[in-house]
Amino acid sequence: MSAVAFFSIIFRVITAVMIVTSIYLGMGLMGIVWTFTVGNVLIFFGAYIYFYKNYKILHFRIKPRNWIVLVTRGFPFYLSALLTMVYYKINILMLSKMQGELEIGFYMAAAALVETLYFIPEAVNNSLFPAFSRIYGHSLAALEKTYSKMVKYVILIAAAVCVGCLLVGDKILHLIYGEAFSRAVPTLNVLIFFWTFIFFSQVMSSLLFSIKREHVQVKVMGMACVINIILNYLFIGAYGFIGSAYALVITELLVVLILAGILWGSNLRYVPDWSLLRLTGVLLVMVLTVKALEHSNVVIEVIAGAASYLSFLFVMRVFDREDIMYLRALIRKEVTSV
Repeated sequence: MSAVAFFSIIFRVITAVMIVTSIYLGMGLMGIVWTFTVGNVLIFFGAYIYFYKNYKILHFRIKPRNWIVLVTRGFPFYLSALLTMVYYKINILMLSKMQGELEIGFYMAAAALVETLYFIPEAVNNSLFPAFSRIYGHSLAALEKTYSKMVKYVILIAAAVCVGCLLVGDKILHLIYGEAFSRAVPTLNVLIFFWTFIFFSQVMSSLLFSIKREHVQVKVMGMACVINIILNYLFIGAYGFIGSAYALVITELLVVLILAGILWGSNLRYVPDWSLLRLTGVLLVMVLTVKALEHSNVVIEVIAGAASYLSFLFVMRVFDREDIMYLRALIRKEVTSV
């Protein structure tokens, strides 16, 4: 899983750098399209070399019979991934038809920064799927508790990143793109909530896959595609390129609510951890820390804010010894014994 997380991080960094470059060179929509194409090609060959060198399991020998079995069993996973990709990216195509290239550049400047954070939910998601599957085969009660714990941890991570982006996101965007991209700041502030909801939906999707309800996931993502296209058409026409960000946030929020409802009906329910009420105090400390350093370098603001947030999670016992024990047990595959 560490290798998967590593390649996810590398892909986000490569695409972010190439998008910035294409915007500066004035390559427009085609530059953005080529960014994702080249990025995926580079990551594919990098991953192939890594896995072949370390595991000797990848080759180009053709075995049609094995293909049929794998494609048949994996079809819901492929289709869900395809629908998810369409849902996340269809707005760029719609923007190209309804807005000018300048507006697309502003939108992509904000989107590229948010996409560099995708490795966090992807890394967690890649680690959770085998853990959920293993626990599901052993104890439904343990699976429900693990689900509740992971939602709590996602809240802790997402709250810090979301509030941090609202505090210093504009400075980071100006640092990378320059003052000319100030119009992208409001879009960045909206898209960070899309990232937050993605974090929750990916944990829930992993749980659905683990309990063998992948067909339900496909239906949900198909519905999300339709809703997102409709909302993009309405919101882009009314609000411009920031309307596309609104459409993504609303659609992803609906996805989270639907997935939570489906899991609730499957007796996998999130039990609120009331210690999270103290999270508001932790966030307040982080905000005050960053505000006190607002005239400093943005890197110092980020480091100080992160340090204050992490330390006060323990001081205010939002994250305690039980959470540490549970995470260790999850890593050691001993969750059912906790």
